Amino acid sequence: MQIIGHRGVPSETPRNTLAGMRRAIELGLDYVEVDLRTTSDGRIVDIHNSTVDDTTDGTGEVSSMTCAEIRKLDAGSWFGPEFRGERVPLFAEELALAKGRIKLYLDMKAVDSLQVLWLLEQFDMVKDAVCFSGVEDLAAMQAANPRVQVMPHLSQAADMAGLADRLHPQYVERGGGPLDQAAIDAAHAHGARYFLDIQGEGDNERNILACLRARVDAVQTDHPRLVLDVLRHAGIERQAPEPAPPPPVPGARTDPRRVKIIAHRGVAKRAPQNTLAAARETIALGLDYIEVDVQTTADGLLVDIHNDAVDGTTNGHGRVRDLTYAQIRALDAGSWFAPKFKGERVPLLGEVLALAKGRTGIYLDWKDADPKPVVGLLRAFDMTRDVLVHADEETCREVQALDSTVPLMPGAGSAQEVRALATSLAPQAIELRWRSFSEEAARACHELGIICATSLAGGRGDTAPDMGRAVAAGVQVIETDEPELLLEVLQSSP
Repeated sequence: MQIIGHRGVPSETPRNTLAGMRRAIELGLDYVEVDLRTTSDGRIVDIHNSTVDDTTDGTGEVSSMTCAEIRKLDAGSWFGPEFRGERVPLFAEELALAKGRIKLYLDMKAVDSLQVLWLLEQFDMVKDAVCFSGVEDLAAMQAANPRVQVMPHLSQAADMAGLADRLHPQYVERGGGPLDQAAIDAAHAHGARYFLDIQGEGDNERNILACLRARVDAVQTDHPRLVLDVLRHAGIERQAPEPAPPPPVPGARTDPRRVKIIAHRGVAKRAPQNTLAAARETIALGLDYIEVDVQTTADGLLVDIHNDAVDGTTNGHGRVRDLTYAQIRALDAGSWFAPKFKGERVPLLGEVLALAKGRTGIYLDWKDADPKPVVGLLRAFDMTRDVLVHADEETCREVQALDSTVPLMPGAGSAQEVRALATSLAPQAIELRWRSFSEEAARACHELGIICATSLAGGRGDTAPDMGRAVAAGVQVIETDEPELLLEVLQSSP
């Protein structure tokens, strides 16, 4: 019998929070229940009630508040002072945390079911979630992707045949109440697993044992440690997975921060490039952006890898576009750098966004990707303003048409090109090519109110003299393979 943590582990952590999900992972639960609602600006968040009143320090309807308004609220202090600052999580954040650690029970309260499905697909988690909603919503999800695992409500045994004809569900759900052996048997007869809510009066040893005897497949509980103890005493041992690593804490900077620093492919001198390990090092140094190279797999998932082939930075072979995500995910992207990074994987774009959110910005170096899913992920994480998109002018236009809040940073080689881009695209930033860099082009950026950036990485001039020259010319954003050296230069600059 499997265990579902109702809204996390509500006996130990605030409900519907990342803290609750982390605790569910630590306990080795099989599923964590997530309640999905949509903000006024279209972001999907995890909160049970239709208002924020009960579980935050705010008031108002979720559907009438923007994501930013909801994310400002404290969702933890009501439970205990140690959870002060816990936020209402975005669904995308939860997908990144749950991936490979725990499955999701998705209670779709007020949300576009197809948007939920799209995010599951982007994280390759269609088979790691069960989706609970009305029959019509579930049928629409099945039509879009037959692999989706749907879970309608089963009120009584007599309804099972109709549900089987319409949906052929892998799971059915009973909201609560006394055990219904006929309904359990009917579900099993049609090849469906039976999930039962026991929170409340049913969260006791006697009822848990009764569920075990009745062959309930999973129980949803407010007290998962009680269920674990009962199962252990019944001779059922369980093994918890590796806990999720703690969220990284941004390092303190001592320089005046007049210049923002982009870590080229992460801090690639400390960790293998384009990995979560390199992203953590970026955050640890307190840098402003991590560079992410966006590529697309054969099955349409967005990954962070620089080259168009996996050969240089993994133990595999082949073009990214010709390999499925599962094939790429199976590769070791760390051992080539050092033995301690063995098992590091090529990350999904969504995983990098989740790690960076609230800790560092994202410099998106556009390699091979359709703008629509990239912008979709930025919106899902509410990070459209936390990036710099470095791409050609055509791609920048496509991104701009999808979401005008995304900051664009095309490249230019002269003051004339800067002025032309200012007229045609009005970007927030322009990256001046270092090999043709001129103070005239930098002045043109300043005169037009455009952020002036450049890249010294990749052998272009990552030396202290070049860094000093860029700073003296008024460059405001620098990409580098040597962030620690640049920090020293900035610290000593007048």
